[in-house]
Amino acid sequence: MGENGKAALTAMVAGYETMIRVSLATGPNASRLKGWHLTGTTGTFGAAAAAGNLLRLNQDKMASALGMAGTQSAGLWAFTADGAMSKRFHAGRSSQSGIMGALLAQKGYKGPTQILEAEDGGFCRATSDQVDFALALDGLGKRFLSGEVNIKPYACCASAHSAIDALRDLIQAHKIVPPDIERIFIKTARGVKVQCGFPYEPLSVLQAQMSLQYSTAVFLSEGKALVEQFSDEKISDPKILELAKRVEVVLDDEIEKIYPERFANKVEILLKSGERFETRVDFAKGSSERPMSFEEVAEKFESLAGRVIAKRRIDAIVETIEKIEKLDDIRKLTRLLE
Repeated sequence: MGENGKAALTAMVAGYETMIRVSLATGPNASRLKGWHLTGTTGTFGAAAAAGNLLRLNQDKMASALGMAGTQSAGLWAFTADGAMSKRFHAGRSSQSGIMGALLAQKGYKGPTQILEAEDGGFCRATSDQVDFALALDGLGKRFLSGEVNIKPYACCASAHSAIDALRDLIQAHKIVPPDIERIFIKTARGVKVQCGFPYEPLSVLQAQMSLQYSTAVFLSEGKALVEQFSDEKISDPKILELAKRVEVVLDDEIEKIYPERFANKVEILLKSGERFETRVDFAKGSSERPMSFEEVAEKFESLAGRVIAKRRIDAIVETIEKIEKLDDIRKLTRLLE
């Protein structure tokens, strides 16, 4: 018999808490600006913690598991230069590395137990110059950061979500239509400008998903930013490309001060008439401050899974997840996902 639903959820929380806290200790903004992709680099620690929890590793073996996970950390942001697919690879590879680390530790393989803080080759100092180890333990066991994880309603980089929300608010409040727009200014943090503010070229779907110019332009054009808006055909649509050229990404001191604690953005629309409208969104739809309902999350899942899974199985997965805490064997869910 497999683990029950509560045990699986406990392991997931252990994984999320570990991954998030390692990221915070590292200095996520500084690490990102050095070119590291935190999903790949800190994801290994999360996977090891989750797997180690399910394997019921003792303290020494868990330390070894985390050490083996950390020494496999990898993931560079170079994919935005040419729209490469390596970003997709990072999440799966980091999960594999963490599980491997836990399994090796279970068998007695010893990993580096000072993987975070070692002066020579410790993960934090190797990937960032703004390290704060205290953040790894701050509120541990009392404040669960996993409960603050965002769920993405849009099929693009999370850094773009509050900009899309702000754009939607302005369009609705002032009845703005694309032909009336002269320029759109997205005012954001330095890290977001580096990550998503590059001049958009239709090189790949991933390039479009990472682009503030494309994401906001396609939303302007179609009122949506779902998977359908990021197809191979859509990302080269001349009408959307023309709109994207009207979007300018600029630095904003106020947003810089609160990033990455908040993935906030300001959006200003300049109309051809000379009128200007601006708004700021600090918390995007799907954040813990503005959460999506279970029904909305299930709808998002169906929009993604419907491409490869029959509707009947999607309904069974949603129903099983809704009662996961009472599930006696997690394999009842994993078999549906095969």
